[in-house]
Amino acid sequence: MTTATNVMIIRQSGLRAISENEVLEVFSKDETRLAQHPVLVDMQAYPIEGGDWTESEGYILNEARKIREYADQKKNVKIAYFGIAEVPHIIALGAFLSDQYHVDVFGWDRDKNSWEWRATENTLNVVTNDWPKIVLPLTGSAIIRVELSAFVADADVEEAVGKDHLADIRIHLGDGRTPMIGAGIVQSPADVQHVRETFRQALAELKQYRPNVNLIHLFVAAPVPVCFVIGQELQLRNNIPIQTYRFRIVPDQPSQKKAIYLTGEEAESATRTLTPKQKARARKIRTNIWPEVLKQVQHYAETRKREARDQKRIWFEYLTNHEDLIIANPFPRLPPIWEVVDLKDTVSNHPRPTEYGHPTDSNEWELSDSLLIDLSNACRDDDELKQLIRLFLFHEYLHIHHSLNKYNVELIGRFANCLEKLDYEADLYALLHQLDYTLFYEPEKAKKREKEFLEEQLDLILRSTWAFVQGATVNRPQVRAVRRLLNWYWRHVQVQRADRLVVALAVLSKAPTIELIGPMLSVGSSRVYMSMVDLDKTVELSLGIVLENEKFLRREDAVNFSLKKLLDAFRTRDHNSIKKFFLGIFEEAKEKSGSLPAID
Repeated sequence: MTTATNVMIIRQSGLRAISENEVLEVFSKDETRLAQHPVLVDMQAYPIEGGDWTESEGYILNEARKIREYADQKKNVKIAYFGIAEVPHIIALGAFLSDQYHVDVFGWDRDKNSWEWRATENTLNVVTNDWPKIVLPLTGSAIIRVELSAFVADADVEEAVGKDHLADIRIHLGDGRTPMIGAGIVQSPADVQHVRETFRQALAELKQYRPNVNLIHLFVAAPVPVCFVIGQELQLRNNIPIQTYRFRIVPDQPSQKKAIYLTGEEAESATRTLTPKQKARARKIRTNIWPEVLKQVQHYAETRKREARDQKRIWFEYLTNHEDLIIANPFPRLPPIWEVVDLKDTVSNHPRPTEYGHPTDSNEWELSDSLLIDLSNACRDDDELKQLIRLFLFHEYLHIHHSLNKYNVELIGRFANCLEKLDYEADLYALLHQLDYTLFYEPEKAKKREKEFLEEQLDLILRSTWAFVQGATVNRPQVRAVRRLLNWYWRHVQVQRADRLVVALAVLSKAPTIELIGPMLSVGSSRVYMSMVDLDKTVELSLGIVLENEKFLRREDAVNFSLKKLLDAFRTRDHNSIKKFFLGIFEEAKEKSGSLPAID
């Protein structure tokens, strides 16, 4: 008899719907008497034919949090999983739940039209190929293929990954058996456990013999239960990133396409659950504070338009500090604020599974509880939170003008230079409108101290930027986030040390040219990541900046100028240490007469 007091029934649908009733056949009479908690992870709402897995991954991450939260609250809960979905989606759910939770897994037997297992004992012999098990301290990627339902062809793998890799591990059927689709291969929970243990051993041997492997390309052709437990065995919080793949035969296209890129930071994020107090706080922000700030922004845009009286000017010429801005001339082709702010927009009352969104077919800002709490935590009080929300709205409204939004940004994630420029434009646009808004409505906060106000807002931007970076420690942030942070930490110290507002505005008027080289880069799906712990041994760790006098400043790692400490500060989200580092950079730039622009 089961000792559980509750049973959580997880249905991950995607390729077809799974009803609540059809899965009940697998439970004993005792189990059917338990309190049931059905969980539907509905992947049908997240089509991936266009190649963007970001939204579906965020949804799975959020659902994994809910599952973990319920399991932790109930303690004695039996968890049962039933899935008919894309392989990367199944692996991701298993990975985000991890092997911390025992899950009874079930697959659909099409021949018997049933979820019940055909056997109870082990019917399967799975083996690993004889790959070279000698220690190679080289850095690079490795391949793992799980071939139970079908062979993963060499040509397809080479087309997807290339020829350069440190290992190619194949987990396949023993005894000369041929892979086959259907329930005939994996027939029992014991079979699933056997594959789990074989995969676990292969992963351990890979880390033993290839200690510097920095990415695993994972190709899985296996039944649903196996896909799920492989995800659990990845143990992402203690492991290296995993690139999953989706197999589809499409004319004139690769058969294996990159799908979800799984990282330790995401896995750590999955363990995070909000307390009732935090949920109440998020609800207050969503229903009270955010709508209030949105109306302020809309009223401000409407007022500026009315005062413009149809005069055609450059966008910043409508702002209070327009005389200094005319000298700085920041991005003159951008539109005025009333052309980007939508007066019909409102705020959705419903928490969004992923960070935020502004669907093109609605006029609602959709916000997740986690995002609202992270933004709130970045602020000292509600007044500062309102400032941050205004910055967010000014920034995102300009991105809509850029034709850049939450739904396509990941698809162009490899265009790092383009994104860096657009992000800087949006940040500066938000910063200058924040100053103008404050001088217009709350002049006591900024009048006659405009430079200091900009410095405070830059510090707020930097603190809040970390809200969009997952994980308490950040071993592999996206390159886009690193570039944005480098830009603004450098600009922050320059504004701080400027002696006049006109100098500060001149500094801000163009994006800096600053680059960090030496950390290992990796590509997953449409995102590029920079390691804060692994260095490229072929490149010297260095920081380069084009100064205000157009001279080049390069600094290598040194005892008294430690770039490794800078990486560690990024890894641990140490805001103050990064600011201190750039104060040192400013002093060196000052010695070269390039720390600030020369303004008469």
